[in-house]
Amino acid sequence: MNNDELILIIFNPEKKDAEKMSSEIHDFLDSKNIENKICSSKNIPEAYFNKGHRLVITLGGDGTVLYCSRIFSPFKTPIFAINFGEIGFITEIERKDWQKSLTSFLDNDYQVKNHLMLRVSVYRKGEKVYQVCCLNDSVITAGGGAKIVRLDVYIDDLYLGEYRADGIIVSSPTGSTAYSAAAGGPLLFPEMDAVMLTPICPYSLSNRAIILPVDKRIRISVEKEQRVDLILTSDGQEIFKLQKGDNILIDKSQYRALIIKSHQNLFFNKVKSKLNWSGGPNNA
Repeated sequence: MNNDELILIIFNPEKKDAEKMSSEIHDFLDSKNIENKICSSKNIPEAYFNKGHRLVITLGGDGTVLYCSRIFSPFKTPIFAINFGEIGFITEIERKDWQKSLTSFLDNDYQVKNHLMLRVSVYRKGEKVYQVCCLNDSVITAGGGAKIVRLDVYIDDLYLGEYRADGIIVSSPTGSTAYSAAAGGPLLFPEMDAVMLTPICPYSLSNRAIILPVDKRIRISVEKEQRVDLILTSDGQEIFKLQKGDNILIDKSQYRALIIKSHQNLFFNKVKSKLNWSGGPNNA
């Protein structure tokens, strides 16, 4: 089997009816003589892992898309994301529309959203000890709950200052509607090229979210005078324990997450429906 022609169907087993629909999609593709395989997001066979495919269909929430983006973005594999989650900012396709949208894809009648991804590297005593790419965000917090941490922040070689806060979020535009929004950060259009730094409950009122050009590199240094252990969490899924003196470098990844665009789900419609955004007084 040529992996480049394979459509991989990945369902989240924790989502009700996701496995059932994956079988329906499998039968639909079989009827068109299109090679396809089904697997659980909890157990992707090694044969399909870290390889390019014609398409990856996900049946789950945004978390399933985040997971698959980290796996398949290096191979420029587009993701057809069917929403089985509660929020669904990244998942473009509603369940009732899957057949219509998939038919459009097979007929080459589709558009792809190119989502910026971040590259996150940890340096310890001058050596790189960890690296990950993420679609939403990377977050530095205390490992044992909400406690103030001390972090020095640099933009390129410019020292921005010391942050004393519950943590710092560095997010892509895609991730601006996630943890960053909950911490008071602004919403960015998901196809922008920008990076956002948002402090979590900062000790100083002068610390605000900052939006930076995508070509800037953020360096966050873990001060040695810490009272708590720190962790780095990327996309809410990848966790790495930090040590005092570590340097975290965050910049633009060379990879992009390619998400098949829905004909209906516009970003601002989602903001209004998912976050109850009104933009002003509602006179209706």
